[in-house]
Parts: sequence; structure tokens; C-alpha cells
Amino acid sequence: MVSLSRLKLAILVAAVCLVGTPGAAERDHPAGCTPPATLTCEQLVALGYAYPYAREAGSYLFVNGAAYRCVDPLNGPPMYAPVQVGSKVVTAAKLLKALGRADHIPRRRRPVIGYGSNAAVSALTRKYVAPGVPEPAVIPVTRAWLSDYDGVWSPHLAFNGAMPATIVPPPGTVVEVWITWLDDLELRRMNQTEGVGTRRDFSSASPLTVPSTAS
Repeated sequence: MVSLSRLKLAILVAAVCLVGTPGAAERDHPAGCTPPATLTCEQLVALGYAYPYAREAGSYLFVNGAAYRCVDPLNGPPMYAPVQVGSKVVTAAKLLKALGRADHIPRRRRPVIGYGSNAAVSALTRKYVAPGVPEPAVIPVTRAWLSDYDGVWSPHLAFNGAMPATIVPPPGTVVEVWITWLDDLELRRMNQTEGVGTRRDFSSASPLTVPSTAS
């Protein structure tokens, strides 16, 4: 286990759902309290029951809906960490070059903590593999432990009837979280889907501990 106490991480903190007319960004990218128009009632109910959705066993690299297991998340920067591709282990950079996504490698990324559905491959796929998203997403996702915080229910309902998660800072507790390393476009999309500025906002937290292996 390695502590990242010097790393400042952003947290999307849920607030009470506001009542009123949705803004333009919320209409274009519905989330939170607003149901996506492409889902049926049955699909919405299924999403509500399944929240916060199945998670990977450990850290992984998300590439436009596919997840590649990160063998050792602490072996270099996220874009150069070793990942499992079939029976082989290659660096994330080598995989991205093979997939034609080499332009994603040098991008500046901001660590944003996911503590609810944003840790799940299925949720990231719904956000980033969708109409209107300008390019395929490449997101390293690192499993970690956050000290002096805990996960709790947020006091509002999402569009699918689920009660979303949020985190609060009781001293002495430790909670599992997932760091999504987002470039500028991915962060903008995340903010749109999460309703940042209305239902949620950013905060920061430390220290944080990352397991030395993918498990």
C-alpha cells in the first residue's frame, strides 16, 4: 500500500436535487434527476435497482467501453502502467498506440474520485460512449482507500429512482474509492452528466492510499 497524501484529488460531492427548469447543459446531457430520453421505463427501473453497479476487482484502463486490468497501478504514471491484454501484459501506452489512441497519452489529467456509479465500467460507458461525445474516452481508473471519509446515501433521488451515494468526513473511517484520471474533455463531460454547479460540486481530500497491486 502506498500513500498519496501529497496528491490533491477532486471529489464530486452530491447536493440536494434542485427544483426548477433545467439549464441548457442539463437538457443536452441529462443525468441525475433528469432521465436520458433513450432509455425505456423498464431500463430505468433496472438501472435504479442495480445501482451502484458491478465493479472491477481492481484498477483498470477504460478505453471507450472496454476495461483492461491494470497489473500494477503504481508502476509509473497511469498511461505507462502495465495492463492485461489477453494473455499478454503491455504498458497502457503501447496498448493505446496499437488502438490508434496515442494522442491520449501525453494529455494532462486531473484525478477525480468516484465513490458511487462512476467506479463502474457500465456507468462510464453510458457517459462516454454516447451521442454527442466528441471522441472516444481513455480513462485510467485507480482503486484506492480514502482516510477520514465514508460513503453514505445522498438525500435525493436520481432519474432512475436510485438514491445516489455521497461521502462525508467522519474522522477515523476509511472508504474504498476509485480515482478517474480525466483529461479536459472527459472532465467537461463528467461535469455535464453529474450536474456540477447544481446537484454536485467539487471539493478536495487527502490522504489517500493505493494498493500496490491491482487487487
